[in-house]
Amino acid sequence: MRDIRPGHVVVENVAGMQTMVGGEVIRRIVEGCERLGYAISSFELNAADFGVPQLRRRIFFRKKMLIHPSQNRGLSVREAARLQAFPDRYDILGPMGAQQQVSDAVPPLLAREVAMVLARRIA
Repeated sequence: MRDIRPGHVVVENVAGMQTMVGGEVIRRIVEGCERLGYAISSFELNAADFGVPQLRRRIFFRKKMLIHPSQNRGLSVREAARLQAFPDRYDILGPMGAQQQVSDAVPPLLAREVAMVLARRIA
């Protein structure tokens, strides 16, 4: 991924990977992908739900490169936050990776509009 920089990547492994070394394996995968500029999400599927004659739980990671429009690189966390309309003064903190937080966030301008609509309805 580091050399080729595909726009999208799907990776699959055993579902038990989620709890390996207390979740450290998954944390390292997520952090490594985020350092390369990918937003990452995961989901679990069971092969039996798709006609495979065995109970086989698998975890899938979907990675999407946030591409800079004029430079041959992914977006920085700050650039991705700007696209979501986060002010530059906003610090992205917490246990989840910064790139994932920005990707999953409700844009502040949208959150403000939702709050205003709710406030009008409550008043």
